[in-house]
Amino acid sequence: MIGLRPFANLFGNKPSYLRAACNLAWQYGVLQEVVLQLSDHYKVRSDKDLQNLAPMARTWRRRGASLTSRLFSALEEKVDKTAPVEKRVATLAQSLDIDNLLDVVGRAVAITKRTLHVAADKLDEGYEPDPIGVSILTGLVYAFDKLAAALPGVATTVFLRDNIFRAIQFHDPDYSRNVEGDVLRLHWDEYHLFNMICKRIREVFGIVQEKNLRVWDSVTARDLSGMDGFRRCLRLTLYRPRDLMVLLNSALNHAHSHDRDTIVNGDIEATSREISCSRLDDLKKEYGEIIPGISQMFAVFSGGSSVLTLQDISGLMQRLASNKAVSTAVGQTLALIRSPEDLVQNLYSVGFLGVWKSTSSSYVFCHDGKAPDFSVEAGSKILIHPCYWIALNLSGDELQVSEIEDIHDEYDIEVCSETPEIRRRKLGQFIAELDTIQEGASDANRFEEWCLQAIQVVFAASIVNAELHPNRNLTQRRDVIGRNTGISETWKRILDDYQCRQVVFEAKNFSHDLGPDEYRQMLSYLSGEHGRLGFIVNRCKQANLEKDRELEWVREIYHEHDRRMIVKLPASLLISWLSKLRSPQKHDAPDKGLGSLLDTYERMYVRLGGSASKRKKR
Repeated sequence: MIGLRPFANLFGNKPSYLRAACNLAWQYGVLQEVVLQLSDHYKVRSDKDLQNLAPMARTWRRRGASLTSRLFSALEEKVDKTAPVEKRVATLAQSLDIDNLLDVVGRAVAITKRTLHVAADKLDEGYEPDPIGVSILTGLVYAFDKLAAALPGVATTVFLRDNIFRAIQFHDPDYSRNVEGDVLRLHWDEYHLFNMICKRIREVFGIVQEKNLRVWDSVTARDLSGMDGFRRCLRLTLYRPRDLMVLLNSALNHAHSHDRDTIVNGDIEATSREISCSRLDDLKKEYGEIIPGISQMFAVFSGGSSVLTLQDISGLMQRLASNKAVSTAVGQTLALIRSPEDLVQNLYSVGFLGVWKSTSSSYVFCHDGKAPDFSVEAGSKILIHPCYWIALNLSGDELQVSEIEDIHDEYDIEVCSETPEIRRRKLGQFIAELDTIQEGASDANRFEEWCLQAIQVVFAASIVNAELHPNRNLTQRRDVIGRNTGISETWKRILDDYQCRQVVFEAKNFSHDLGPDEYRQMLSYLSGEHGRLGFIVNRCKQANLEKDRELEWVREIYHEHDRRMIVKLPASLLISWLSKLRSPQKHDAPDKGLGSLLDTYERMYVRLGGSASKRKKR
């Protein structure tokens, strides 16, 4: 499936073009596979009109070890990459000689008097929920439909996961006309699940008993016997057949480890805890790189209630904010969560939280990384996904059948993955917020608040407990103070070289050069726990210092006041670092950028007689 994506790219990004091209390609591949199967039949070999099938089959076999590898090889050879996209689609059937292949295969099937059943399975392996991935599988569905109609004695079946099928249904405008009538959807209710499990028990243990209830009772004991015991298992697995089989297989293994041939409720409880913990660990591993700090987010829900409101989430955020022993990447992510709605949005996008949607009268869960397409309000009911309840030791009653049916898992139907986009969008909104703040005294308070939040994000984990005006009643009130943990290389350097434990950031809501008043004010702060280094954040576009202006004040203070360093940290530089944080992998960009800026001050600006020519901001 992955190997076919480059081929699909040859036909542009218009869904109708992609579907048409994939349809023809799949027809060609399946027909060639049929030729390969029938070419050695004695009736085919003896028919003069079908003598070219043998060399055709040999050529096809040499192209690769599987249908998809052979198909990709053939398409690489037969598609004219220099032609316009429209021409590639229009001439593809002719290039692949589909009509002749259909005629030849039809004759071969007829002369051998064979019936063929073509089945496609495991199509979710390598599938991506994007327009190309959906088009490849939509083309396969149409190709199978075409072959079943065009060839006598040929039946086709495509097995699709429900999320893939619904993506095809959602994005194909011709679904109701061409596909809907040939669809058989499996609906697992209590009867079908019980029947399926009992058939498996008969097969594995060689039981000849016909009544399902007696078959179930033969491998269960005590409070797990009877339909009530089976319903207990269904509630733990949300009526999902795969989860049910995993639960019962593991429970049987647990019973055998205790020298028992029957499973009891204790086996189910032990096994369900293992499965729930494994599910939660899998979720952490799947999204840990995309959302650093997701483990800390999950942890605040531990031991609480399974059903929450926004007010409950607000209380949990205080626990989240109090967690200081985190890495820089984790701290930056947590700093971006500024409201209960932000936390719900992040955890909804990974399928951990579901929201009651009145329009569908159900809890809606998402598993493809997209944000809610509806608002979360104060009265909204929020549900932690039941498969994580046991792992988190949540309190709450067991779900009834009607409540289970009210849980609607949305898998990939929007064919997009927006989890990284949520982070980029929040950072973009925060960056854009600065443009709404006017320079001058009227918006000075807003600028101070923006600086505080920017510092909390870019220097997360390194600067903790940052506050705005912590000593507001004093004459020297200082705009932003944060404690330097020394956790990163640059901030450890600042702590060791400048004894700066409580870092001062002064916010100046103007873009003109800093003058003697600003530098003297900062100098008055630099003593005791504030060390010998302070930062002035202003609206200047450049971080460099120029001769005969700010540079002279930086040098004078450094050389005449015990090597105290005052660094201009423009908001434009903070924005540059915030922009880089759109990728969690660049979580150390602010630390590296600050280290580079400090090198410039120490190597160039404070050296007497050194050059102070204009430099571009790094």
